[in-house]
Amino acid sequence: GPGNGRVSRTFRVEMTACEGCGVCVDYCAENAIEFAPAVCGQWFVSETRCGPMVHAKLGIAGMMNSAKLEGAKYNIKANTLVPVAGTRLTATVMPPQVVEKLKPEFVSPLAAYLVSEDCQLSGAMMVAGAGYFSRAAVVEGPGYFFDEPEKVTPDDIAAKLAEITNLEGAAEYDSAPAQTGHALSHIKLD
Repeated sequence: GPGNGRVSRTFRVEMTACEGCGVCVDYCAENAIEFAPAVCGQWFVSETRCGPMVHAKLGIAGMMNSAKLEGAKYNIKANTLVPVAGTRLTATVMPPQVVEKLKPEFVSPLAAYLVSEDCQLSGAMMVAGAGYFSRAAVVEGPGYFFDEPEKVTPDDIAAKLAEITNLEGAAEYDSAPAQTGHALSHIKLD
């Protein structure tokens, strides 16, 4: 229980109120899920009601990338759909006239395409809502390489921050080895 250093989580889900949005913390807009208090910092508590859902969705993108890599040899495709849709949750943070324009059915054409035989995409984060369709990506800028990494100080970072944070010429890497290859590309081996 609380105060004994052990984490104890119990919950009750009101299935008729839960819309499956993934906000499985104390911030459910419909109060469909009740969690007992957590101790020992097990749960990240966001300053906003939507914070936990946002963090969970980025985890889904990571899982999608893993499924893309693991499934490629079996011709299994994995993509992530990022819907911009009005729900009971978004209705708590958006004006009603905006929520009305974000009907979930406006996401459906992309969802249907992504599961069709015609779709050859894999590893794509696709955004859809209100007639808008796009591909989102996590990219890494070209960065800055210091010649003597053992001598780099916080002041050096501050002095080169513009180059370090520049995204011009940014690349999207399809795997951790590809990204690591770039990060290590300047190393000279004897």
